[in-house]
Amino acid sequence: MIAVYLVLLIPLVGIVFFALGGHRADTGKINVKFNAVCLLATIWLAINVLNQGTILSADKAFLIDPFNVYLIVLTAFVGFTTSIFSSPYMAHEKNWAS
Repeated sequence: MIAVYLVLLIPLVGIVFFALGGHRADTGKINVKFNAVCLLATIWLAINVLNQGTILSADKAFLIDPFNVYLIVLTAFVGFTTSIFSSPYMAHEKNWAS
């Protein structure tokens, strides 16, 4: 169940961090790290679904079955790869704006 909440909280923490952090030279690298941790959390969630079957959160707000978790991991993977390829672009934009 912890993996479900991590998948939701990691992007939220990233949003707050980047909103308050402003323009930093290492923003792209930090973004890659946030996305990597999120991808790991989704893989952990997928392993939980594989071992336990369909997961229903305690407050019954989230139902995660094998197809849903596939889409969650796929979305996190796309976000991770996008962050890798956008990191140099973000560094270039920071240098150009300075």
